[in-house]
Amino acid sequence: MQKGGKIIGTKLKAAHVKAGPNATVKRQRRRDKKRCDSKKVAAVPATEAKEVKVPKAMKVQPKAKAGKPEEPKLSKKELKMAAGFERRHRALYDVGQKVLLVGEGNFSFARALCANLCEGDKKGGENVYATCHDSEADLDKKYSDAAALRKELEDEFNATTLTSVDARRIHNIKEFRGHFQRIIWNFPHMGGNDADVEQSIRDHKALLIDFFKDAEKCLSEDEDAAIHVALKEGEPCKSWKIVQSFRAACPDMDLKEVRPFGFGAWPGYEFRRTAGFDSRHSKKDRAELAKGAKIYVFVRKAAMPGKKRKGD
Repeated sequence: MQKGGKIIGTKLKAAHVKAGPNATVKRQRRRDKKRCDSKKVAAVPATEAKEVKVPKAMKVQPKAKAGKPEEPKLSKKELKMAAGFERRHRALYDVGQKVLLVGEGNFSFARALCANLCEGDKKGGENVYATCHDSEADLDKKYSDAAALRKELEDEFNATTLTSVDARRIHNIKEFRGHFQRIIWNFPHMGGNDADVEQSIRDHKALLIDFFKDAEKCLSEDEDAAIHVALKEGEPCKSWKIVQSFRAACPDMDLKEVRPFGFGAWPGYEFRRTAGFDSRHSKKDRAELAKGAKIYVFVRKAAMPGKKRKGD
Protein backbone atom coordinates (compact mmCIF):
# COMPACT_ATOMS: atom_id res chain seq x y z
CA MET A 1 0.00 0.00 0.00
CA GLN A 2 1.15 3.52 -0.74
CA LYS A 3 0.82 6.26 1.83
CA GLY A 4 2.40 9.71 1.72
CA GLY A 5 4.96 8.56 -0.83
CA LYS A 6 6.13 5.62 1.34
CA ILE A 7 5.51 1.92 0.80
CA ILE A 8 3.98 0.22 3.83
CA GLY A 9 3.03 -3.41 4.55
CA THR A 10 -0.46 -4.81 4.08
CA LYS A 11 -0.67 -6.36 7.52
CA LEU A 12 -1.91 -3.63 9.82
CA LYS A 13 -2.57 -4.14 13.48
CA ALA A 14 -6.26 -4.10 14.36
CA ALA A 15 -5.70 -1.29 16.78
CA HIS A 16 -4.66 0.99 13.93
CA VAL A 17 -7.84 0.36 11.87
CA LYS A 18 -10.76 2.59 12.71
CA ALA A 19 -14.14 0.86 12.26
CA GLY A 20 -16.87 2.96 10.65
CA PRO A 21 -20.43 2.41 9.37
CA ASN A 22 -19.10 0.38 6.45
CA ALA A 23 -16.52 -1.59 8.46
CA THR A 24 -18.05 -4.96 7.60
CA VAL A 25 -18.02 -4.22 3.87
CA LYS A 26 -14.45 -3.02 4.09
CA ARG A 27 -13.32 -6.16 5.89
CA GLN A 28 -15.02 -8.30 3.22
CA ARG A 29 -13.24 -6.38 0.45
CA ARG A 30 -9.91 -6.91 2.15
CA ARG A 31 -10.51 -10.67 2.44
CA ASP A 32 -11.52 -10.86 -1.23
CA LYS A 33 -8.41 -8.95 -2.25
CA LYS A 34 -6.12 -11.20 -0.27
CA ARG A 35 -7.52 -14.28 -1.97
CA CYS A 36 -6.90 -12.77 -5.44
CA ASP A 37 -3.44 -11.40 -4.78
CA SER A 38 -0.82 -14.15 -4.46
CA LYS A 39 1.74 -11.67 -3.14
CA LYS A 40 -0.73 -10.22 -0.65
CA VAL A 41 0.05 -6.65 -1.64
CA ALA A 42 -2.98 -4.41 -1.12
CA ALA A 43 -3.82 -2.06 -3.98
CA VAL A 44 -4.79 1.55 -3.47
CA PRO A 45 -7.74 2.83 -5.53
CA ALA A 46 -6.57 5.11 -8.34
CA THR A 47 -8.47 8.03 -6.88
CA GLU A 48 -6.59 7.73 -3.57
CA ALA A 49 -3.05 6.96 -4.80
CA LYS A 50 -0.42 9.64 -4.38
CA GLU A 51 2.37 10.13 -6.92
CA VAL A 52 5.84 9.09 -5.75
CA LYS A 53 8.43 11.63 -6.77
CA VAL A 54 11.33 10.04 -8.64
CA PRO A 55 14.70 11.80 -8.97
CA LYS A 56 15.43 13.02 -12.49
CA ALA A 57 18.46 10.78 -12.77
CA MET A 58 16.22 7.73 -12.28
CA LYS A 59 13.57 8.69 -14.81
CA VAL A 60 13.47 6.82 -18.10
CA GLN A 61 13.66 9.36 -20.90
CA PRO A 62 11.39 8.90 -23.94
CA LYS A 63 13.05 7.35 -26.94
CA ALA A 64 14.75 9.93 -29.12
CA LYS A 65 14.19 10.16 -32.82
CA ALA A 66 16.82 8.48 -34.97
CA GLY A 67 19.94 10.59 -35.23
CA LYS A 68 18.75 13.06 -32.56
CA PRO A 69 19.88 12.06 -29.06
CA GLU A 70 17.58 13.20 -26.28
CA GLU A 71 19.03 16.17 -24.39
CA PRO A 72 18.84 15.79 -20.59
CA LYS A 73 16.54 18.33 -18.97
CA LEU A 74 18.27 20.63 -16.52
CA SER A 75 16.81 22.19 -13.40
CA LYS A 76 16.66 25.96 -13.02
CA LYS A 77 19.71 25.83 -10.78
CA GLU A 78 21.65 23.76 -13.33
CA LEU A 79 20.64 26.09 -16.16
CA LYS A 80 21.78 29.11 -14.17
CA MET A 81 25.08 27.41 -13.40
CA ALA A 82 25.64 26.47 -17.07
CA ALA A 83 24.89 30.05 -18.15
CA GLY A 84 27.50 31.27 -15.67
CA PHE A 85 30.10 28.87 -17.10
CA GLU A 86 29.35 30.15 -20.59
CA ARG A 87 29.70 33.81 -19.61
CA ARG A 88 33.01 33.17 -17.86
CA HIS A 89 34.36 31.26 -20.85
CA ARG A 90 33.35 33.92 -23.38
CA ALA A 91 34.85 36.61 -21.14
CA LEU A 92 38.33 35.18 -21.75
CA TYR A 93 38.30 36.55 -25.31
CA ASP A 94 37.65 40.03 -26.57
CA VAL A 95 37.46 41.91 -29.86
CA GLY A 96 40.89 43.18 -30.86
CA GLN A 97 42.88 40.45 -29.14
CA LYS A 98 45.38 38.62 -31.32
CA VAL A 99 44.48 34.96 -30.95
CA LEU A 100 46.31 31.82 -32.05
CA LEU A 101 44.48 28.48 -32.09
CA VAL A 102 46.59 25.35 -32.41
CA GLY A 103 45.58 21.74 -32.86
CA GLU A 104 42.20 22.53 -34.41
CA GLY A 105 40.21 19.54 -35.68
CA ASN A 106 37.50 20.53 -38.14
CA PHE A 107 37.89 24.26 -37.28
CA SER A 108 34.44 24.43 -35.68
CA PHE A 109 35.73 26.05 -32.48
CA ALA A 110 37.57 28.70 -34.51
CA ARG A 111 34.36 29.48 -36.36
CA ALA A 112 32.36 29.73 -33.11
CA LEU A 113 35.01 32.01 -31.59
CA CYS A 114 35.03 34.35 -34.59
CA ALA A 115 31.23 34.53 -34.61
CA ASN A 116 31.33 35.49 -30.93
CA LEU A 117 33.94 38.20 -31.55
CA CYS A 118 31.96 39.98 -34.26
CA GLU A 119 31.09 43.52 -33.23
CA GLY A 120 29.19 45.89 -35.50
CA ASP A 121 30.91 46.06 -38.87
CA LYS A 122 34.09 44.52 -37.47
CA LYS A 123 34.65 40.94 -38.57
CA GLY A 124 35.44 38.68 -35.64
CA GLY A 125 38.35 36.87 -37.26
CA GLU A 126 40.60 39.73 -38.31
CA ASN A 127 43.08 38.92 -35.52
CA VAL A 128 42.48 35.17 -35.34
CA TYR A 129 44.93 32.57 -36.67
CA ALA A 130 43.51 29.04 -36.61
CA THR A 131 45.95 26.20 -37.25
CA CYS A 132 45.94 22.41 -37.36
CA HIS A 133 48.66 19.77 -37.38
CA ASP A 134 47.30 17.87 -40.39
CA SER A 135 48.22 18.56 -43.97
CA GLU A 136 45.39 19.90 -46.09
CA ALA A 137 44.91 16.50 -47.76
CA ASP A 138 44.79 14.64 -44.42
CA LEU A 139 42.49 17.27 -42.93
CA ASP A 140 39.92 16.91 -45.70
CA LYS A 141 40.14 13.14 -45.46
CA LYS A 142 39.54 13.13 -41.69
CA TYR A 143 36.87 15.82 -41.47
CA SER A 144 34.42 16.20 -44.34
CA ASP A 145 33.24 19.61 -43.09
CA ALA A 146 36.68 21.15 -42.54
CA ALA A 147 37.02 22.69 -46.03
CA ALA A 148 33.66 24.49 -45.77
CA LEU A 149 34.42 25.75 -42.27
CA ARG A 150 37.83 27.07 -43.33
CA LYS A 151 36.27 28.85 -46.29
CA GLU A 152 33.69 30.46 -44.02
CA LEU A 153 36.38 31.54 -41.58
CA GLU A 154 38.40 33.22 -44.30
CA ASP A 155 35.58 34.66 -46.43
CA GLU A 156 33.00 35.62 -43.81
CA PHE A 157 35.15 36.39 -40.78
CA ASN A 158 38.43 37.42 -42.40
CA ALA A 159 40.36 34.92 -40.25
CA THR A 160 43.56 33.12 -41.26
CA THR A 161 43.67 29.31 -41.36
CA LEU A 162 46.84 27.28 -41.71
CA THR A 163 47.53 23.56 -42.05
CA SER A 164 50.67 21.53 -41.22
CA VAL A 165 51.47 23.60 -38.12
CA ASP A 166 53.19 21.66 -35.31
CA ALA A 167 52.05 23.04 -31.94
CA ARG A 168 55.50 22.20 -30.53
CA ARG A 169 57.27 24.40 -33.08
CA ILE A 170 55.02 27.42 -33.59
CA HIS A 171 57.88 29.82 -32.89
CA ASN A 172 59.48 28.62 -36.13
CA ILE A 173 56.92 30.83 -37.90
CA LYS A 174 58.63 34.20 -37.69
CA GLU A 175 55.39 36.20 -37.72
CA PHE A 176 54.16 34.33 -34.62
CA ARG A 177 57.01 35.31 -32.32
CA GLY A 178 55.90 37.70 -29.59
CA HIS A 179 52.63 38.36 -31.41
CA PHE A 180 49.65 36.85 -29.56
CA GLN A 181 47.65 37.84 -26.51
CA ARG A 182 45.90 34.47 -26.42
CA ILE A 183 47.26 31.07 -27.46
CA ILE A 184 44.66 28.31 -27.21
CA TRP A 185 44.90 24.55 -27.48
CA ASN A 186 41.62 22.74 -26.87
CA PHE A 187 41.90 19.07 -25.90
CA PRO A 188 45.46 18.23 -27.02
CA HIS A 189 46.05 14.61 -27.91
CA MET A 190 48.71 12.77 -29.90
CA GLY A 191 46.18 10.57 -31.63
CA GLY A 192 48.05 7.32 -30.95
CA ASN A 193 47.00 4.13 -29.26
CA ASP A 194 46.69 4.53 -25.47
CA ALA A 195 47.02 0.78 -24.83
CA ASP A 196 50.35 1.35 -23.05
CA VAL A 197 48.98 3.73 -20.44
CA GLU A 198 52.28 4.64 -18.78
CA GLN A 199 53.99 5.37 -22.10
CA SER A 200 51.01 7.44 -23.25
CA ILE A 201 51.18 9.54 -20.08
CA ARG A 202 54.90 10.19 -20.60
CA ASP A 203 54.33 11.09 -24.27
CA HIS A 204 51.57 13.57 -23.46
CA LYS A 205 53.55 15.20 -20.68
CA ALA A 206 56.42 15.70 -23.14
CA LEU A 207 53.98 17.06 -25.74
CA LEU A 208 52.62 19.65 -23.32
CA ILE A 209 56.06 20.72 -22.12
CA ASP A 210 57.29 21.24 -25.69
CA PHE A 211 54.16 23.21 -26.54
CA PHE A 212 54.41 25.43 -23.46
CA LYS A 213 58.05 26.30 -24.16
CA ASP A 214 57.22 27.31 -27.72
CA ALA A 215 53.98 29.10 -26.87
CA GLU A 216 55.74 31.32 -24.33
CA LYS A 217 57.97 32.63 -27.13
CA CYS A 218 54.90 33.58 -29.15
CA LEU A 219 53.13 35.58 -26.44
CA SER A 220 53.03 39.34 -26.79
CA GLU A 221 54.38 41.65 -24.08
CA ASP A 222 50.85 42.55 -22.99
CA GLU A 223 50.36 42.12 -19.27
CA ASP A 224 47.33 39.87 -19.72
CA ALA A 225 48.86 37.66 -22.43
CA ALA A 226 47.94 34.05 -21.64
CA ILE A 227 48.14 30.43 -22.72
CA HIS A 228 44.88 28.47 -22.50
CA VAL A 229 44.64 24.67 -22.54
CA ALA A 230 41.37 22.77 -22.29
CA LEU A 231 41.37 19.20 -20.97
CA LYS A 232 38.69 16.63 -20.32
CA GLU A 233 37.89 15.77 -16.71
CA GLY A 234 39.29 12.57 -15.26
CA GLU A 235 41.74 10.10 -16.73
CA PRO A 236 43.93 9.93 -18.69
CA CYS A 237 44.24 13.74 -18.72
CA LYS A 238 44.50 13.94 -14.93
CA SER A 239 47.71 11.90 -15.02
CA TRP A 240 49.33 14.33 -17.45
CA LYS A 241 49.72 16.74 -14.49
CA ILE A 242 49.34 19.80 -16.66
CA VAL A 243 50.18 22.37 -13.96
CA GLN A 244 53.42 20.64 -12.95
CA SER A 245 54.34 20.22 -16.63
CA PHE A 246 53.75 23.91 -17.26
CA ARG A 247 55.86 25.02 -14.29
CA ALA A 248 58.70 22.79 -15.46
CA ALA A 249 58.54 24.32 -18.95
CA CYS A 250 57.91 27.99 -18.09
CA PRO A 251 59.44 29.00 -14.73
CA ASP A 252 58.59 32.68 -15.35
CA MET A 253 54.88 31.89 -15.72
CA ASP A 254 52.26 30.18 -13.57
CA LEU A 255 48.66 29.04 -13.36
CA LYS A 256 46.29 31.96 -12.90
CA GLU A 257 42.97 30.13 -12.76
CA VAL A 258 40.93 27.17 -13.90
CA ARG A 259 37.48 27.67 -15.42
CA PRO A 260 34.82 25.21 -16.56
CA PHE A 261 34.59 24.80 -20.32
CA GLY A 262 31.27 26.44 -21.26
CA PHE A 263 30.15 24.36 -24.22
CA GLY A 264 26.98 26.35 -24.77
CA ALA A 265 29.04 29.49 -25.32
CA TRP A 266 30.21 28.19 -28.70
CA PRO A 267 27.27 27.28 -30.96
CA GLY A 268 28.34 24.90 -33.70
CA TYR A 269 31.45 23.68 -31.92
CA GLU A 270 31.96 19.94 -32.27
CA PHE A 271 34.63 17.98 -30.44
CA ARG A 272 36.63 15.85 -32.85
CA ARG A 273 39.17 13.13 -32.20
CA THR A 274 42.69 13.52 -33.60
CA ALA A 275 42.18 10.38 -35.67
CA GLY A 276 39.22 11.99 -37.45
CA PHE A 277 35.46 11.55 -37.41
CA ASP A 278 33.85 8.24 -38.33
CA SER A 279 30.13 7.74 -37.68
CA ARG A 280 30.78 4.05 -37.03
CA HIS A 281 32.80 4.64 -33.86
CA SER A 282 32.97 8.37 -33.16
CA LYS A 283 30.50 10.10 -30.89
CA LYS A 284 28.78 13.11 -32.40
CA ASP A 285 29.07 16.69 -31.21
CA ARG A 286 30.26 16.87 -27.58
CA ALA A 287 29.13 13.45 -26.34
CA GLU A 288 32.73 12.48 -25.52
CA LEU A 289 32.94 15.41 -23.10
CA ALA A 290 29.91 14.40 -21.04
CA LYS A 291 31.99 14.30 -17.86
CA GLY A 292 32.95 17.92 -18.35
CA ALA A 293 36.14 19.80 -19.12
CA LYS A 294 38.28 22.62 -17.74
CA ILE A 295 40.29 25.51 -19.16
CA TYR A 296 43.68 26.12 -17.57
CA VAL A 297 44.81 29.74 -17.83
CA PHE A 298 48.55 30.42 -17.57
CA VAL A 299 50.08 33.92 -17.40
CA ARG A 300 53.39 35.57 -16.55
CA LYS A 301 54.10 35.82 -12.85
CA ALA A 302 54.44 39.58 -13.19
CA ALA A 303 50.71 39.67 -13.97
CA MET A 304 49.91 38.02 -10.63
CA PRO A 305 51.44 40.31 -7.98
CA GLY A 306 51.23 38.92 -4.48
CA LYS A 307 49.84 35.56 -5.56
CA LYS A 308 51.60 32.53 -4.10
CA ARG A 309 51.74 29.14 -5.67
CA LYS A 310 50.54 26.13 -3.82
CA GLY A 311 53.50 24.64 -2.04
CA ASP A 312 55.50 27.89 -1.98
